[in-house]
Amino acid sequence: MNKLAPVRAAYVSPAAKRHPADGSTLIVRDLSRATAVWLAKCLNQPGYSRLLLLGSGTLDRVGIKALESLRLPAAPPEMDGLSARLRDALDEQALTSEGMHFVRAEANEFACAGAAMSCSVRGGAFFAREAVNCESWLPTATALRAEQNSLAEDLGWAAIAELASWDDRSRLTQAHDGARVLRLRDVSEDLFVAPGDDAGEAAIPSRALAKPLVPGEVLISTLGSSFRTAYVDDAVPRNTFPADAWVRARFRETPAAWALLLSTDALRSQAARLAVGTVQQFVPPEALRSLRVPVPPREVRDRWQRAVERHHAQRRTQDHKWDALMAEMNAVFEAAHRPFAERRPRAREAAQ
Repeated sequence: MNKLAPVRAAYVSPAAKRHPADGSTLIVRDLSRATAVWLAKCLNQPGYSRLLLLGSGTLDRVGIKALESLRLPAAPPEMDGLSARLRDALDEQALTSEGMHFVRAEANEFACAGAAMSCSVRGGAFFAREAVNCESWLPTATALRAEQNSLAEDLGWAAIAELASWDDRSRLTQAHDGARVLRLRDVSEDLFVAPGDDAGEAAIPSRALAKPLVPGEVLISTLGSSFRTAYVDDAVPRNTFPADAWVRARFRETPAAWALLLSTDALRSQAARLAVGTVQQFVPPEALRSLRVPVPPREVRDRWQRAVERHHAQRRTQDHKWDALMAEMNAVFEAAHRPFAERRPRAREAAQ
């Protein structure tokens, strides 16, 4: 668990990678599996977090003495089965994430193997006439266009505009019932569109695109400083509308493989250099069409397509199991603490 507020606790499953823990964490060992899972469940509750932080000073920080003096109800008998299911679920998630990591590493190695030479513009450089146009005469922009031309001519890299069609960017006029907006933070590095839990956030129609997500689409981020992509699978939640920070692309074949290539370091480098503005963060949607990607053989793209679709299907199944497991654990937690909650009003009445 971490020391600084907000308090968060995690149970380490057998499949978790072993690595040194951060200095701002506390580690509790030598507990049975059921007790360890029960402890993590309790520590993640707001009530226990407040108890741990009561004795802290100006900085909300959990001390070892506060954790040592914390009192918990004994782990209910149901935690034996629930903790075993939790361990298996965490192991499955770790193995699924590891498999996707290997696929992303292969795509990244393929893209970086043909990475173009970076030309220093400090001492002055001369570029071909095609690299100099009226869009921008900045040295970095001209150098990027020269690099992209070299990638296309020497290595056969293709522009995204040649491989995909682009949807219009009309905005949502009004928020629909049950509509959800997919923001940039809802997508991690595994290209997965997670269900998310943003019920407490009001959707702003003017910041969302008009059409909901369609299976097979590829979402490309306009945030050049944290460039990412997403592949929309068949089981994406309905009535999910992408935020205006996403650009929708429809590839004619193997869209998941192209999304995988767009998430590589070589493409992130191109996107970062396309950013405009004072803080150099966002990329104009039209500029994303100039991104150059390598063109792997069709059999490689088919294999990557199957790998990404298999990963997304496994994630959907695991998320459903996880939600059901958390619901059962919440019910056990409420049942174990109900006697203490009922005792508090009686104590107040006796005091009065």
